Amino acid sequence: IRAMGKLPSRRSYHCSGFYKDELYIYGGEDIREGIVSNMYKINIERDSDVIEWQPVESTGDGPGAISHHTGVVHEGKWYLFGGNREDGAEVGWVYIFDYETCSWTTVKAEGAPILDDHSAIVHQGGDSASMIVFGGFHFGSRTNKVYKFCLKNQTWSILFEGTEGPTNDAPEPRSGHSAVMHDADMYLFGGCDEDLNKLNDLWKFDLKSNQWSLVNCKGERPEPRT
Repeated sequence: IRAMGKLPSRRSYHCSGFYKDELYIYGGEDIREGIVSNMYKINIERDSDVIEWQPVESTGDGPGAISHHTGVVHEGKWYLFGGNREDGAEVGWVYIFDYETCSWTTVKAEGAPILDDHSAIVHQGGDSASMIVFGGFHFGSRTNKVYKFCLKNQTWSILFEGTEGPTNDAPEPRSGHSAVMHDADMYLFGGCDEDLNKLNDLWKFDLKSNQWSLVNCKGERPEPRT
């Protein structure tokens, strides 16, 4: 896709969100500038004649320069969580961006985990939605805990306490993995373990029972990756 406008600087470890035909990106690491704090958007509507990057100006208490964070979108708001800063400090706050007002609020809730390079997905359970967070680095060590952040009440809870190392009953501690939501289950693939081995296992976390199960798949398994 060829886009007009001033292109965002080259970056990695940013997060992206999608709202009303527009793709938003925030933060990440620029190859020259280090960790950045800018936000851009681009309209990618299929019938649009002009595809143009635009910087997004916002108000309020935002994340600042951050990378290795996650972002999930729910009902017009973008929830950014975790990550680290230029000095290596890890972040445990939730930053909420309102797409309609272009404003930030910060949630410094009790019990918030300190994580980066984790995964986050949205789960709609009954009449309330939650952000489900798994794995990543916690003060330099990989974890396999599962956390839940209630978007309505803005409170944290732990769904799975995690293990000290590899086990047959849960995915081992990891970072750089991917996670998606389907029905009431979170599916987790790949990542990197504490010995820096790349992984290619597939796990399912049942959000009704808070239990893990290894998914036995047919066919040729994808190569290990992060």
